Amino acid sequence: MSSSEVGVAEHWSHAGRQPSGGSAVRLIDLPADAGKSLGVFDELHGLGSAAAFADEIQRLCEQSHGVAALPFAREVAKRYDELRAELPNRIGSMGRAWLEEAGLPLHGRNIRCAQRFALAAVAGELASQFEVVAWQAGEATRAARRCFSAWTDEQTMVDHFDSAVDIVKTFIARHSNSRFVHLDQTDDVPKVTNVAGWRNDDEILIAGTAFRDDVCKGVNPDTVCRELAQRGFLVTGMDKGKTRFTVKRRVPGFMKHMRVYAVRMSIFEETDIPEPDFDDL
Repeated sequence: MSSSEVGVAEHWSHAGRQPSGGSAVRLIDLPADAGKSLGVFDELHGLGSAAAFADEIQRLCEQSHGVAALPFAREVAKRYDELRAELPNRIGSMGRAWLEEAGLPLHGRNIRCAQRFALAAVAGELASQFEVVAWQAGEATRAARRCFSAWTDEQTMVDHFDSAVDIVKTFIARHSNSRFVHLDQTDDVPKVTNVAGWRNDDEILIAGTAFRDDVCKGVNPDTVCRELAQRGFLVTGMDKGKTRFTVKRRVPGFMKHMRVYAVRMSIFEETDIPEPDFDDL
């Protein structure tokens, strides 16, 4: 699981590649904020700041590491046949129950991700049961469940759409001629009012306000952008070492380059939503 500032999808995008379907399961992105104004931490255990607590964790890890792994493995080996029969159902049931509680559909990717969190919960409970760690019973499950909740908060739930990508495709297809200006538009072409963006043969450039308020109305724009980037459909950039979902492009009517959401036309490949007929004006 990854909680870095740059997500897995963004790493793939910067390399000019599209991630495989399983990468979102093998490396699960989690927001690096516990919601307590302490960064990734929700408790400082008596330390004065999050930085001091991080330094203390690093110091203790340098002193003591690799202690629990072998005792845990030995305890698992003693019960191998029993656990092999029990754990798949236990992990699967827990993952499905969490998905149902979160209101997420029980499809492949969601199930596999939920099971990764459930696996962490079950492993932690076993470590407590084996007295390999000093955690109280239920503590590992609560921690894993909280991380799962943070992950589900990042997911987009929209009726009638298979994915967040479909939101963007549908908006573009519906408003292709009425709200998008061709960058090579001539005077004899009808003027576009209520402009949402611009287009050329390779990209569809969506203005920031239109993307957030119109395209992503009712859903989290960052979640939509992450899925676009993961699928290789969004051009991302870097600013002061951080990934940005917007890039600078020159568009008509603006003296300076404008920040826009640059969606690749390849978004309409392998889709049930027809590519918009931008030439039918």
